[in-house]
Amino acid sequence: MSGISLSCMSTCALLVSQLALAQTPSSVAGSQTQIEPPLLDARVVVLRGHIRASKPILLGGGKTLSIPEGCTFRFELPPGKKVLHWHQLDPPVFKRDEPDSTKHYCEAAFEVGTPVRISDGNGPGRQIGTRPFSPLDSGFWQWSYGYYRMWWTDPIGLEVNYAKAYVSWWWDGASCARKDSAGSGYADWWLTLTGWELLSRWNGEVLGGSDPNCLTYAGWTGGTHLMNQYFPPCSPFAPMYLDYDPVSASGMSDGYLYGYGTTVAWGPGLCRALLTHHNEIVRVTN
Repeated sequence: MSGISLSCMSTCALLVSQLALAQTPSSVAGSQTQIEPPLLDARVVVLRGHIRASKPILLGGGKTLSIPEGCTFRFELPPGKKVLHWHQLDPPVFKRDEPDSTKHYCEAAFEVGTPVRISDGNGPGRQIGTRPFSPLDSGFWQWSYGYYRMWWTDPIGLEVNYAKAYVSWWWDGASCARKDSAGSGYADWWLTLTGWELLSRWNGEVLGGSDPNCLTYAGWTGGTHLMNQYFPPCSPFAPMYLDYDPVSASGMSDGYLYGYGTTVAWGPGLCRALLTHHNEIVRVTN
């Protein structure tokens, strides 16, 4: 471990985290830099995901970086349910016992429950709960707005980065969904005070089907790739990388809100071992 003890890793990281929290403006601390709230009705579940293969990402100057394989999990929120948090307890385990690679999968344990506080629901193009005007209002269609968010916290529970996908959609409760692009989109954030910097990002619309009047789902997806060279014990000679790819939110024709996500912390920097991964899926309206 290059002569760095675990106690030093924790102590140095705690000092940096506390300094960042003390220097963070209250306006930022209240909306982005948060201490993780407890969960109500918490339980532990094991989720099965699919393996996202390693992939190259394009950096500035025509350079590329190959990110490792990850585990993509699906989180769901039925109509009438407002929010669920999913806190990953351990790194995913990859299962490759079958000779057929199409049957390979990954799994991980999560603590799931209802938080006592949720992050803000403001998304690109629309504030919380602002219903769009539509001729569909006169029919049997219903409108919903929500998001899926992934984030990481440091040893004191301070949020250090996140990625969110928002979706606004109409649904008939049976077989058809319609997109509402004005309230859909992608957002990300990282705490520069503790060394985080952006490498690349992407985002775009995802639709299920070709008929805009009757889709199986409507949503948005994106990815964010970060690096940290300064959070102890990471350094410019031993940085860590953190990838959100993809982060997707989909509104279904039956009113379900699905979140899909993969996030991986990797690289030679040992500060990645000090971080904890979380998920939330939130229905802001209807």
